[in-house]
Amino acid sequence: MLKLTRKIDYALVALARLAKPDVAEDSPLSARQIAEDYQMPTPLVTRLLKDLQRAGLVTSTRGAHGGYTLAMAADEIAMTLVIEAIEGPVQIAACCDETEANPCDACQVIPRCPITSKIKKLNDHVVDLFRQVTLADMIEPEVDVPSEAINIVRAGAGAS
Repeated sequence: MLKLTRKIDYALVALARLAKPDVAEDSPLSARQIAEDYQMPTPLVTRLLKDLQRAGLVTSTRGAHGGYTLAMAADEIAMTLVIEAIEGPVQIAACCDETEANPCDACQVIPRCPITSKIKKLNDHVVDLFRQVTLADMIEPEVDVPSEAINIVRAGAGAS
């Protein structure tokens, strides 16, 4: 089953909280406060925010009144940036890892898999979809996935 990890889910929740209008550069939120607001484990939220900071998606301020704020507007934070900050590159199958000398070695099905190129194409379409969906889209009352993104995924599934 293909799904986003709990860590990505929590990272998105934290980013959504930071995107609320009451969070500004002069009033950052602590990891503890975000965790308490949504009943998430504080140590995990702390680690996720540090990963998001390393990726340049949030900024942190030290001190008694320190905490985190978004480093850019919510409409500039694409899902791919969040996923890559937390889990690394989007990879729907082992053969989508470009670092493998022989991509099919990772799944060990057969020496040369007949679907590797199609899986890579599908992976590219999924990445394109995640690039088009932003944090701003995620925090809107109704998520409106761009129709061209849906068409890309459909085309990839039936492409030859």
